[in-house]
Amino acid sequence: MSELLIIAFDDEQSAFDLAERLQPLKDDMQLETQDTTIMTRDAEGEVHLHNAVNVPLAQTAGGTVWGLLIGAAFAMPVAGALAGAATGAMVGRERDPGVNSDFLKELGATLKPGSSAVCLLVRHVDRAALDGVLQAFPVRGHLLQSPYTPDEEGGLRSEVERPGP
Repeated sequence: MSELLIIAFDDEQSAFDLAERLQPLKDDMQLETQDTTIMTRDAEGEVHLHNAVNVPLAQTAGGTVWGLLIGAAFAMPVAGALAGAATGAMVGRERDPGVNSDFLKELGATLKPGSSAVCLLVRHVDRAALDGVLQAFPVRGHLLQSPYTPDEEGGLRSEVERPGP
C-alpha cells in the first residue's frame, strides 16, 4: 500500500531541489514511489501542479505501441496504431494514477504564496537513506504528512524542520 509523504517549503524552488536530490534513492530502489508531484503557489496565489510524468502522453505512446503490435497481427499496423493511440489518449486523459489532483490543488491552496511542496506517494522507503538526504538538504521545510508511525515521524520531523545553518 502506498502512503503520502508531503514536505512544504517557504520558497518555490526547494521542492524541486529536494525531488532532484531524492532521484538517486529512486534509482537505487531505496525509494519507490507511485507518484511524485510538486505543488507551487505563485505570488498571485495560483496553485500549479508539476508532475514527473505526463500521464496522457505516456498512455498515448503505450496505446500506439500496443495498437501497432495488435494491428500487425491482423495485417493492419497503421490502423492498429491509430486506434491504439486514440484509446490511449482517452484513457490517459481520464486516468489519475497517483494522488488525486483535486486533493493536491486543495492542499496547494493552503500554502503561502511563493511557496512549494513535494508530494510523494511512497510504496517503499529506506528510512536511513531518506534521513541522510534530508540531513544534507540545506533548506528547512515543514512536514505535512508522512507514512511513518508517530514515533518514527518525530525523527523525520526533526530532520525536515531542524533550524537552518
